[in-house]
Amino acid sequence: MTPQGWDQATYRCGQCGAERTAATEAEHIKAIAAHRDAHTVWERLAPVERDGFVAVLREIFSMPELCQELIALAAAESQSETRRG
Repeated sequence: MTPQGWDQATYRCGQCGAERTAATEAEHIKAIAAHRDAHTVWERLAPVERDGFVAVLREIFSMPELCQELIALAAAESQSETRRG
Protein backbone atom coordinates (compact mmCIF):
# COMPACT_ATOMS: atom_id res chain seq x y z
CA MET A 1 0.00 0.00 0.00
CA THR A 2 1.35 3.43 -0.96
CA PRO A 3 1.23 6.04 1.81
CA GLN A 4 -0.99 9.02 1.16
CA GLY A 5 0.82 12.36 1.03
CA TRP A 6 -0.15 15.95 1.45
CA ASP A 7 -0.68 17.71 -1.89
CA GLN A 8 -1.99 21.12 -0.96
CA ALA A 9 -4.87 22.70 0.85
CA THR A 10 -6.66 25.99 0.43
CA TYR A 11 -8.19 27.90 3.30
CA ARG A 12 -10.94 30.38 2.47
CA CYS A 13 -11.83 32.92 5.16
CA GLY A 14 -15.52 33.11 5.91
CA GLN A 15 -15.19 36.74 7.03
CA CYS A 16 -13.31 38.37 4.16
CA GLY A 17 -13.07 35.71 1.46
CA ALA A 18 -9.26 35.67 1.41
CA GLU A 19 -7.73 32.41 0.19
CA ARG A 20 -4.47 30.93 1.42
CA THR A 21 -2.96 27.82 -0.19
CA ALA A 22 -0.29 25.73 1.52
CA ALA A 23 1.77 22.78 0.38
CA THR A 24 2.15 21.17 3.81
CA GLU A 25 -0.12 20.67 6.77
CA ALA A 26 2.20 22.73 8.99
CA GLU A 27 2.14 25.64 6.51
CA HIS A 28 -1.65 25.35 6.28
CA ILE A 29 -2.09 25.56 10.06
CA LYS A 30 0.37 28.47 10.26
CA ALA A 31 -1.44 30.37 7.47
CA ILE A 32 -4.84 29.93 9.12
CA ALA A 33 -3.51 31.08 12.50
CA ALA A 34 -1.80 34.13 11.00
CA HIS A 35 -4.92 35.13 9.10
CA ARG A 36 -7.16 34.76 12.15
CA ASP A 37 -4.67 36.75 14.25
CA ALA A 38 -4.69 39.47 11.59
CA HIS A 39 -8.49 39.70 11.85
CA THR A 40 -8.22 39.93 15.64
CA VAL A 41 -5.72 42.80 15.48
CA TRP A 42 -7.65 44.59 12.73
CA GLU A 43 -10.92 44.42 14.65
CA ARG A 44 -9.32 45.97 17.74
CA LEU A 45 -8.24 49.07 15.80
CA ALA A 46 -10.35 52.13 15.11
CA PRO A 47 -10.49 53.22 11.44
CA VAL A 48 -7.92 56.01 11.93
CA GLU A 49 -5.61 53.57 13.74
CA ARG A 50 -5.96 51.10 10.87
CA ASP A 51 -4.84 53.72 8.35
CA GLY A 52 -1.79 54.63 10.43
CA PHE A 53 -0.93 51.02 11.17
CA VAL A 54 -1.05 50.04 7.50
CA ALA A 55 1.06 53.07 6.53
CA VAL A 56 3.71 52.07 9.07
CA LEU A 57 3.70 48.44 7.92
CA ARG A 58 4.10 49.46 4.28
CA GLU A 59 7.07 51.63 5.17
CA ILE A 60 8.76 49.03 7.33
CA PHE A 61 8.25 46.08 5.00
CA SER A 62 9.46 48.02 1.99
CA MET A 63 12.87 48.20 3.67
CA PRO A 64 13.99 44.96 5.35
CA GLU A 65 17.01 46.70 6.89
CA LEU A 66 14.72 49.19 8.61
CA CYS A 67 12.63 46.33 9.97
CA GLN A 68 15.73 44.63 11.39
CA GLU A 69 16.97 47.86 12.98
CA LEU A 70 13.59 48.61 14.57
CA ILE A 71 13.50 45.13 16.08
CA ALA A 72 17.04 45.59 17.40
CA LEU A 73 16.10 48.98 18.90
CA ALA A 74 13.02 47.49 20.54
CA ALA A 75 15.09 44.66 22.03
CA ALA A 76 17.72 47.10 23.32
CA GLU A 77 15.02 49.34 24.84
CA SER A 78 13.39 46.35 26.50
CA GLN A 79 16.72 45.32 28.03
CA SER A 80 17.32 48.87 29.27
CA GLU A 81 13.90 48.98 30.92
CA THR A 82 14.54 45.61 32.58
CA ARG A 83 17.84 46.87 34.02
CA ARG A 84 16.26 50.13 35.23
CA GLY A 85 13.20 48.43 36.69
